[in-house]
Amino acid sequence: MMTRHGEITEVFYPPDEDVEVLNMKKSLIGTLSARLHASDQSLGRGKEWKYKVNETGNAGEHSATYRVQPAADGLVFHKTKHGHAVKNAEAKHEKEMTYSHGTGVPHKIHVVEAFTAPRKAVDGFEPSAGLPGDPEKHQNLQGDTFDPPIMHANSTSHMTFVGMKHAEHDVIPPSNLTNGSLIIVPPRQPDLPPGKLEKDIVGNLTCVRKHRTEEQAATRTNCFIRLCELLGRLSEGDLGVLSRRFVKVRYQNKVEEENCNIMVDALGSVGSEPAQRLITFSVLRAKGAPAKLVQRMLVSFVSMDTPPIEDFLEALEEVCFVRKLEYQDKEDAWIVYNTAMLTLGAVADRLKKTDPERAQGLVRNLEDNLGIHDPWHHRQIRTALSTDELDQHYHEKATLLHSLGNAEFDSSFDHLLSYVNNTDSPPLLRRSALSAIRKYDHHEAASLLLDSALFDEEEHVRYHASLQYQRHPKALNLLKIKQNMANG
Repeated sequence: MMTRHGEITEVFYPPDEDVEVLNMKKSLIGTLSARLHASDQSLGRGKEWKYKVNETGNAGEHSATYRVQPAADGLVFHKTKHGHAVKNAEAKHEKEMTYSHGTGVPHKIHVVEAFTAPRKAVDGFEPSAGLPGDPEKHQNLQGDTFDPPIMHANSTSHMTFVGMKHAEHDVIPPSNLTNGSLIIVPPRQPDLPPGKLEKDIVGNLTCVRKHRTEEQAATRTNCFIRLCELLGRLSEGDLGVLSRRFVKVRYQNKVEEENCNIMVDALGSVGSEPAQRLITFSVLRAKGAPAKLVQRMLVSFVSMDTPPIEDFLEALEEVCFVRKLEYQDKEDAWIVYNTAMLTLGAVADRLKKTDPERAQGLVRNLEDNLGIHDPWHHRQIRTALSTDELDQHYHEKATLLHSLGNAEFDSSFDHLLSYVNNTDSPPLLRRSALSAIRKYDHHEAASLLLDSALFDEEEHVRYHASLQYQRHPKALNLLKIKQNMANG
């Protein structure tokens, strides 16, 4: 679908269109797409004019500047695209389109592109982020710098209008067309029959299991990467058959247990909807699944690049808020509950872009279960519960605080603040709230961390706050602040 200005806003294609063919078609019509603007006033002057717009191309949204000059039988549009999808890359993209008044379409298109791979880190990247201690010391301990090699590519392309032919009859498009954007998506490799892959899959799984030492880490990693690639080539049905062979909740021996762990890790790394569905039902919803296996499976969802499926979200919410965890060992129940809660926050953070409404619902559940710290209510609970029950209550609250920190929603900040700004709040919960606040990268969060690092009544809370403060992107030199306070 093309606007009267020449911008392609939507594409239509058969539902069974090959992705590689579709991307080639998108690339072709992307060359034609542009936002061509002209007014009678501009045309009447007969001089060059400029304008700047935001538009969508094959790589996503970008800004572009157009420079327009009148020509003998039309207009010459010179477009310069700004920025690139790859941060810190040096890129050039210029398109010249000669538009004909007679036909109402471009007659010539000339495109020049150049790309140089990034040679420096993106703004805000901190190599020592997440490490406790003084950032200046970490900076001094870093090794010598080096310059990455230059990687450069360029291309030039031309498109020329040949002719126009009017259709003799009205063109009626098929009724089952699928619509989409102009953005190019990576093609998925076709599924392969398991007979061709099974031997290699089992071989790489065995390779991962047998190479355990630090010296064998490179071999183990290569085998695991290859295992994930092979699993990604199976259809959903074949992947299910293979996973059920290895993913079990009861093991006959140590080899079966290790194979199960490796396969769960691999399915989590694949991250496709079928892979997510398989480990959700074969582990998280499976009766009698070992706590360590459930923990392993949950952690894999934290590092996935793909959005979590609804089946997983529903199962995760049940573990966190509904289902009673049935484990003989209380420690196992705590492992599953604690990991599930922390995973819920991380998953909510990842859903911000793809499904913000669902993400907000998850966070609202966390906020409702945590609540704003109420000193009177806290004293009532402290009186009513035994020592062990109170300790468990505190640790559950601490987990909720950490989970909200993982989600990093603005709506949660007041909840976290209430546990920091109240001396009646237990030290464990103050420390947990401070850890969560550190995830917020604004000045108010940094100020709260600094205040606790300097003035909290408990030494271990002050120490914890100082570590969190030094890891905050808006932090100043804490040692100098303390020295200035000591000197008056």
